[in-house]
Amino acid sequence: MHDALRRQDAIGDALQDARGTSHDDDLQAEVVREVNVHRRAHGLAEIVLDLREALGELAHVTVDDGQIIGFLLGFIAHEPEKTGYVHLVGIHPDFRRKGVGRKLYDSFAKACATAGCIRLKAITTPGNEVSLRFHIAQGWDVKELDDYAGPARRRVVFTKEIG
Repeated sequence: MHDALRRQDAIGDALQDARGTSHDDDLQAEVVREVNVHRRAHGLAEIVLDLREALGELAHVTVDDGQIIGFLLGFIAHEPEKTGYVHLVGIHPDFRRKGVGRKLYDSFAKACATAGCIRLKAITTPGNEVSLRFHIAQGWDVKELDDYAGPARRRVVFTKEIG
């Protein structure tokens, strides 16, 4: 039991570090690497179960040849309308542009639709062209909003109807 808690704490620390800058490629890659370090030490099945236990059914993980190559962490906001919110996505650099992100987003969208969500939502910072191109290619609507994350903190907001 103590080992499971230590693994969750280490994963939580890596994810907490990533939350403030969820679209920083270097930080996302570091979280993927950190998860894989713990996976090697404690076993893939355990780390996936730990992520699920810590973050619930909206933690999606993609594995290739025993290695975690991507993750999507999300949650459901119930107000004003039930919305699946993509919080953090990380793809191992060697697996980018190979459909991993699409697979994760599709899995998340399905879970959200099953839970009764009517839309999905994600945000990024202006200038994150990779995120912008990805979301547009996947059919998301895009708006840039001033002060979204506080005074003078402009964000790009993506939405996609699913219900």
